[in-house]
Amino acid sequence: MNLNEPWRTNDPQAHTRAVEWLLAQGRATDSPAAERWRWLEAAHVLGQPVWRLHARTHAAMARQAFADRDARECGGQWLRWILTVPGHALRRLPAGNLGRARISPFASMEVPAELTDRIRQALVAANAVPPSA
Repeated sequence: MNLNEPWRTNDPQAHTRAVEWLLAQGRATDSPAAERWRWLEAAHVLGQPVWRLHARTHAAMARQAFADRDARECGGQWLRWILTVPGHALRRLPAGNLGRARISPFASMEVPAELTDRIRQALVAANAVPPSA
C-alpha cells in the first residue's frame, strides 16, 4: 500500500469493522505473542486515521505488553495512547507507523508487505473492499 494512502473506506462502519477484526485476531490466545503483535500492528496502521480506533489499538497493545510482562512496551503504549489526543488535534500522525515502543512515535514508515496483506484481509472480511480489488 502507498505510504500516503489514508486506508479509509467510503464506509466508516466497514473501516471500524476491519480494525475490530484485526484486534480480534490479535487477541487470539492460541497464537504466539509475536503473531498477535503483527495483527495489532496492522490494526494500528489501519486505525490510526480515526482517533477512537487509534486509541483503542494502543490500549490493546498495552494489554498485550502487560500480558507479555514487557514493562518498556507497556509504558510506551500508554505514552502513545496519551499522544493520540494531541496527535489528532494537531493532525500530526506519522503515516504507516506500526505503533510499537521500539519505534519513534513521530516516524513515518513504509508498511511491510505482510501487514499490508493483513490489512487487506481485514478490509475484505469487513466487506469494505471486494475480494479481488
